[in-house]
Amino acid sequence: MPRTKPPKSQRSLSQRVFWTVFAVALATIAVFSLAGTIYLQSYLAESTREALADEATVTAAALNDATDDTALLAKLGLDDTRITLVAADGSVLYDSVEDVSRLTNHSQRPEISQAMNEGKGSSERASSTLGEAMIYEAVRLNDGTVVRLSKEQAGLLSVFGTLVGPM
Repeated sequence: MPRTKPPKSQRSLSQRVFWTVFAVALATIAVFSLAGTIYLQSYLAESTREALADEATVTAAALNDATDDTALLAKLGLDDTRITLVAADGSVLYDSVEDVSRLTNHSQRPEISQAMNEGKGSSERASSTLGEAMIYEAVRLNDGTVVRLSKEQAGLLSVFGTLVGPM
């Protein structure tokens, strides 16, 4: 008995069902990927902020007991962490990434200003020197100087890029 083709209307109905299910599945994956990316980026930023705050507090305690602040800071081995020491007038005394002579006065930086007034300060912003999204934590020392630690913040696109592979 020869095999007959299904009627054209059935074929188009099955194609429509397939493409509808395919579109719904794709939309679901996109929504969950976006939600997961936003959640993961937020979690990473918060954990980085907490770790930086702890490191800044420990660094400040060590600097309060040190006789030569810049020598101590030069010996610190904080991976991927930028360390900046700012005088009470806002001039930069030490920076682990940039040449101090090239840096402008930091007294108006939000985290520095807050630390000078309240003892501790933090902010999340684009670095005017490095041009990257950074997380900053600053602590005022007993002598009025401020030590600031910063780390690059993982952006949404980089977090999304890490999720795409497993998806």
